[in-house]
Amino acid sequence: MTGDSNDISIKDAQALLDLVAQQRDLYQTLRLLSNQQNDYITKGQTEKLLSLLTRRQTLLDELRSVAEKIRPFRESWDQVRADLSEPNRLKLRAILDETDTLMRDIMERDRSDGDRLKQAQSSAKARMSRVGTARHAVRAYQGNAGAAYAPPASNSITDSQG
Repeated sequence: MTGDSNDISIKDAQALLDLVAQQRDLYQTLRLLSNQQNDYITKGQTEKLLSLLTRRQTLLDELRSVAEKIRPFRESWDQVRADLSEPNRLKLRAILDETDTLMRDIMERDRSDGDRLKQAQSSAKARMSRVGTARHAVRAYQGNAGAAYAPPASNSITDSQG
């Protein structure tokens, strides 16, 4: 952003619009991945989910980079918006509104997916606990069963009658 005048330059206005459009596009891609993530969780496709999470992290890194480039505009946001031409202000508002909707959709989906993953984790722990309890019961049964069917240490009938 140039500091030459109070009015934002055409070049700066276009740079800002390009950056927020790039940011919106990254969020659109993130939303697509979020939808795929939901499918992978539903189908229990762990390997695909892990790969997707890696791709999401790459997108988040790109979003951080774009946010850094937008920062100089955000530092004087009210003035920047006021200095934009009306058509550019409308474009900016539309892109920001769309980005906001995308972010809310992604966060809601991620919250829902997180809840489902926690539920699946709890269910898996419960199953593992039941398996452990069942193994313990089998071992206990096997130990008691062996004792129940063992012959007596001495035959009291033959000992006393001799």
